[in-house]
Amino acid sequence: MNPFVCKARINIADLFHHVNHLESFTTAVGRRESLTHFVLKLVGYCALSYLPHTHWKKDEFKPMPDVWLENEVGDVLVGVFCDNLELSEMIKYAKVYDKVVMLQVKEAVHIDLASLQHVHNLSIFLLDAEFIERLSESITQSLHWDVVIDNGLIAVSNKSDYFESQIYKLK
Repeated sequence: MNPFVCKARINIADLFHHVNHLESFTTAVGRRESLTHFVLKLVGYCALSYLPHTHWKKDEFKPMPDVWLENEVGDVLVGVFCDNLELSEMIKYAKVYDKVVMLQVKEAVHIDLASLQHVHNLSIFLLDAEFIERLSESITQSLHWDVVIDNGLIAVSNKSDYFESQIYKLK
């Protein structure tokens, strides 16, 4: 896919953490990035952006998580990955970062949870494929989202459509 630049204005009501805030930034879908990955990355950013020092991966060639939270000295505390990683990659990242979060499309995940029992700092969250697909189809150069995150649910409105998904915690 060719790079697609958009101006994002996202109003986030995180009822789970009792915070509301507005995020405005210019971003782009990378040359090798799918819209599915881009949307998962946006959702991951919405989930962590209430915390200071939350970052969004801008350079697709940089070996960093898609979204991450760092401390004051720049150490990554939480790394969010939106790719279908191999088991060995998940274990590798769990050794590098304090907390690793996998954000995936529910219907596309094939993970052997028994192999990850010993990895205690890894969480896997799944979103409905239809939710991600419909959000991907609605991406425009002027992205205006109202996002509500509650315990086990995420909803996104873009002034003309409404999208909702359960948040499934796999691990």
